[in-house]
Amino acid sequence: MKKVCVVTGGGSGIGFATAKEVAEKGYYVILVGRNKKKLEGAVEILRTLGAKQKHTVVMYQTEKIVLHLQSVHLNVEK
Repeated sequence: MKKVCVVTGGGSGIGFATAKEVAEKGYYVILVGRNKKKLEGAVEILRTLGAKQKHTVVMYQTEKIVLHLQSVHLNVEK
């Protein structure tokens, strides 16, 4: 089974460095952040470094994602 890593702030700085490291270890990486252009740029850099992927998910609407995950969690606990 392929491992997945969700990285917040993945468009730059420590978040991007983390995404790069786990991608190099073979993880699927999901980048989360507020700046769509930075996230898309980070994805392109990861691709040029040889990151393998099945799907690319770039999310920049962090608040909506958190609300969705909270609703999923509530439904699972029912």
